Amino acid sequence: MMLARKRLIEHPKTLRPLYLANPGVGKVNYPHFRSDCTYFLVIASFKLCQRCNGGIDMRLSLNSQRDKSNLQFGFTLVELLVVIAIIGVLVGLLLPAVQSAREAARRMQCSNNLKQLGLAFHNYESANRKFPPSSSATLTGYHYPNQWFRILPYIEKSPLYGKLGVFDSTSGAQMWMGDTSTGTAVIRDILRDLVMPEWRCPSTNLPLFQQEIGFNFLVPCYVGIGGSSVHRSTDQVGPSGSFCSAGGVFVGNRPIKIGDVTDGTSNTMMVGENSAIPPNFDGSEYRIGTSRSGTWTGNKNPREPNGNRTWSSTGAHDTANATTDMRSYNVSTIRQTPNPKGLANFQLSRVCNPPLKSKHTGGVMILRVDGSVSFITDTIDLALMYSLADRDDGNVVGDY
Repeated sequence: MMLARKRLIEHPKTLRPLYLANPGVGKVNYPHFRSDCTYFLVIASFKLCQRCNGGIDMRLSLNSQRDKSNLQFGFTLVELLVVIAIIGVLVGLLLPAVQSAREAARRMQCSNNLKQLGLAFHNYESANRKFPPSSSATLTGYHYPNQWFRILPYIEKSPLYGKLGVFDSTSGAQMWMGDTSTGTAVIRDILRDLVMPEWRCPSTNLPLFQQEIGFNFLVPCYVGIGGSSVHRSTDQVGPSGSFCSAGGVFVGNRPIKIGDVTDGTSNTMMVGENSAIPPNFDGSEYRIGTSRSGTWTGNKNPREPNGNRTWSSTGAHDTANATTDMRSYNVSTIRQTPNPKGLANFQLSRVCNPPLKSKHTGGVMILRVDGSVSFITDTIDLALMYSLADRDDGNVVGDY
């Protein structure tokens, strides 16, 4: 039997029992109504319960005459902690994937930078029938421009190249930015604070600039390859115990032709990454090929290594004279596999063997003479690394 009654009942503050106003049906007490309501409309639907010998089964719906916004809802602490834990797990799963995607994009941009540089080198070679030399030193002892400077017109930087033409018209101009000559002052004003994205790997943790006499000059992330430390031309009596080679594509004053690359243009690298701070960084020595004067500086020694004690006219390193200075600028002789863990004096900046290194996981990017770009791993065989660095050693380059 189903019965329904609607009656206004008084608030529990009256301390009187609350019941439906139909005594013929039954009396029901409700001691738990909200104390801030004056009256409640009680709708009671009940039926005889077959399981409890005629007991009453009640279902109540309470409606307040007051604003229902007084009712408050929320999460329990356990529910909140569960939600936070789920969000944490999802973030933990997604973050590595996001970082991996970003690094893949940065590595692709680095590859594109090297391809642009390779195209510029080949455009230079098409116009001059040779690759640009890595220096143009004379007996004056000045640091003249290197290979990066000479490809500026072939990488859509002709206006900049034209501004730097003071080398041909102003006496005393050079690429060592600490020089006090009038010509160097002109160059310094042009190159200070200059940013060239083509020479910067997006993954690098190297600073954008280094300072020379208080001015900022660009730190490049790429270095020319001068050869390997086992090539027959190598002078093993270089500064700080370094080995200085002329077996690669950038060997100083002498420009290399494609015909000189007898190992094959696809088997020889000409540029590699030099774009990461070394392990156990001491705050100043980045172990890179460039000097504080920046991207465009070349060697001041017009001589070329051709065996022990040949690069220096005295057989020993001495920065006081042009023909005895064995420092190497923006060129590296390969002596180690990429990203070596240990530190050595021969890795120091401006000596001959700053290692190839990068922030890419597991290796570095290189540009080969044919203009293609490859990724070589940290675990590459060292003998294979030497073969890639030399243009004419006759060794077969396998897979890497």
